[in-house]
Amino acid sequence: MRSAMLLILAFCCSFARADTQSIQYLHEVSNNAYLFTASLMVYFNPKDRTPDERSLTAAFGAITVMDTKVNQLGNPPEMRKPVDELNAIFLALEKTKRAESAIFPAKIQRVLELNKELQEAIAKSYNAEMTANPSPVGLLNEQSQTIARLLMDYQLRRYPLEDKTAFALDPAQLPVIDKQIDENFALLIKKYPANADYLEPAYKNYRFVRKQLLQSKGRPNGGAEFYITRTVIDLDDLATQLSAEDANNPQNR
Repeated sequence: MRSAMLLILAFCCSFARADTQSIQYLHEVSNNAYLFTASLMVYFNPKDRTPDERSLTAAFGAITVMDTKVNQLGNPPEMRKPVDELNAIFLALEKTKRAESAIFPAKIQRVLELNKELQEAIAKSYNAEMTANPSPVGLLNEQSQTIARLLMDYQLRRYPLEDKTAFALDPAQLPVIDKQIDENFALLIKKYPANADYLEPAYKNYRFVRKQLLQSKGRPNGGAEFYITRTVIDLDDLATQLSAEDANNPQNR
């Protein structure tokens, strides 16, 4: 009887683990899509003749994660199709000479459209998964996604596109978003004191560039990108770790 109960418990835990993994995979696709788009706007800015190669490396890393996680999700067409097109645009842009940089804005416009399409598909699946089996790291995911979205918006504000309204955050909401990020960091540090080595540096990085992130003028800037990308990755790594620990703990099921 005891063996049967242990087998049932292990079976249930395996399903719970699969559910939480799917939630984290979806979340990582979403975040990396924001980071990818932000990095492309920095590197493929037609006004910049000597872009920082680190932005190109960051974009490559983000699209690689997106491709891997969509594959782990089973390649749903509503995600696989935009990711493949994003990758194709990236490869084409890499081969484009700076003398032909006039084509960059049109390509970035398409990247923004694909990112929006992808985010909508992810949100639908993520919300359904969270309703069926809420993730124990929902607040961590919310925090890192808000920061990743803010980084993309920051670079978009500075990119030479004529119409950005379909992709941009409402400028009036930026102080509200900033305040929520502050409050969420305070909650997370209180909730996970054993993980202060992740959370406190992440908060410090955010605070270091927050004023820059909220500015409305200037050119796409790699400095904020590197700090915020590190923050998002660290928060996602912590979320993945905590989610796995929760799924492997029978007392939580």
